[in-house]
Amino acid sequence: MQVKQATLRNPVGRARHLKIAIIMGSDVTSHLIVNRLLGVLQAANVSFVLCLTRSRASARRPLALRQLFFVEHTLLQDHAYPYIDAYADPAAGRLNTPDGWKRLRLPNVEVRQVEDVNAPEFVSGLRTAGIDLAVSVRCYQKFQPPILQALGGPDSGSLFVNLHPGLLPEYRGVNTFLRSMQEGAPEAGFTLHHLEPDWDTGPVIGQARFPLSYARSVHENMLAHVTDAASLILRLVLRLAGGHDVPARSQDHSAARYFSHPTEGELEELRDRGIAVFRASSVVDALTDAFFGALPDAAGLRAVLTAALAEAGIPYDHPRGPRAPAVLVGEH
Repeated sequence: MQVKQATLRNPVGRARHLKIAIIMGSDVTSHLIVNRLLGVLQAANVSFVLCLTRSRASARRPLALRQLFFVEHTLLQDHAYPYIDAYADPAAGRLNTPDGWKRLRLPNVEVRQVEDVNAPEFVSGLRTAGIDLAVSVRCYQKFQPPILQALGGPDSGSLFVNLHPGLLPEYRGVNTFLRSMQEGAPEAGFTLHHLEPDWDTGPVIGQARFPLSYARSVHENMLAHVTDAASLILRLVLRLAGGHDVPARSQDHSAARYFSHPTEGELEELRDRGIAVFRASSVVDALTDAFFGALPDAAGLRAVLTAALAEAGIPYDHPRGPRAPAVLVGEH
């Protein structure tokens, strides 16, 4: 079994300051994961560069996936965050919006908006920033060789890893929790692995496995385990901060399967089996709970999100049982 070791700037065994770049997607799961990390590491000798990317909806996707995009991305970015920024007071040690982290002006948290992760100026800036660890959290831009070498190459002095929502190597690609439930799998999970030019192929550092609940929607099963996902990154950070090696195991490529987006026929089969792709209510609940204490009235956030769903034609909760009725959603 091949083992990939971390080669970093400090002698083994000596605690040190870490500078971490997190290249994150625009969905609610990744933002909750990163906020959990920042909250618990605020008192640690760690600094962060938050690199925010923004995904775009595809009109070619089946209706359920377009609705999922609205619930995962648009509801957070265009409705929740503006409301929270207008009424909440940011504070270190709890969940904040990207604008909230900027407003805090903390010396150990920098926030950047990134259009293209492969842009030469962005790669050059990270190369000279003294990054020790770079983590991709649901960033759906493909990393090209220059940034892979700058942040994870043998001469970079840093590690470049990806948090993949799926168990590798059996569930590579996208919508892997959906594929797990489509196959009736007993469990799913997250995988932390080194980045390579090909999708989801790098050596595995760790996995968080947990039982799937078929009483939940696909997205609920992922959203319910943001803490498990954050813990994978946290354990890696603590190992690096302590000056320890980071062993990793090569994937069994003969067992690998790569999944793309499901077809309308596959989604209809899931509906016939009573499995919903998402429940919007779970996202509203998660965001309302997450920002309790920061907002003077969390009910106001719930009202804004519920109204946004109604305007988009997305039900607050899909009925349980077979064949939830199809609804139309406007393009956003």
